[in-house]
Amino acid sequence: RWFFVGATGAGKSEAAYTYPYPFVIIPTTENSIVTGRGRDIPYVETSGPDDLNRVILPYLEDACRKSGEHLRAEQFDKAWEAFPYQTVVLESLSHYSDLIIEELSDGGKKKMDMQQWGILSGHLRNIHTRLSNLPVHVVYTALAEVKETDGGAIQGGALMSGSMRMKMPSACDGIGFFEQTPGRATKENPNPGMQFRVHFQKYKQFEARIRAPRGVVVPPYIDDFHFDKVKGLFGIE
Repeated sequence: RWFFVGATGAGKSEAAYTYPYPFVIIPTTENSIVTGRGRDIPYVETSGPDDLNRVILPYLEDACRKSGEHLRAEQFDKAWEAFPYQTVVLESLSHYSDLIIEELSDGGKKKMDMQQWGILSGHLRNIHTRLSNLPVHVVYTALAEVKETDGGAIQGGALMSGSMRMKMPSACDGIGFFEQTPGRATKENPNPGMQFRVHFQKYKQFEARIRAPRGVVVPPYIDDFHFDKVKGLFGIE
């Protein structure tokens, strides 16, 4: 499970789409599917929690169950046909949280109270639990936010409302902070332009890390991220 945080255009979607055989869930208010056009990436749009709970997640769970039945019967082609995914990407949680708040507050007409914030957190926990139960990589993306805490400290994190802003990333195996940086100039390419960099160690106010096995050295950052550059940290062939 991975949590990618960064500004718009920082490369989060590009990184998520390098994971093997992704299935992408996109809120109707998010435009990131533009990044995936031309890559033959299956995706579905969600309009809110009811749609995700009653349609999208049951579809994935049922497809996975059918695939398992075919595997046990050694019907490998049918198993892959039933569930042809190895990754589920949910982007972006910033926009998705806004969809839920929009629904709970009746379009902003009602003020969010403790009960409604609890509903929001409960729904995000439910998503995380159900996706984690699938035998796939799970990648969440969110916009980045820097804010001042009650104690006056400056804290960076995901642009999300409610307690899951900190709890959801903490439950993931990897947290990456994305930014654009100038590319490294060479004789062959003196003007390389911008590149994407993802930090996997704490960077400025942003938490970043990978829970790799003991003894495995995690690089502080990776330029032009690709799944192939991190899968070896977990012994994935």
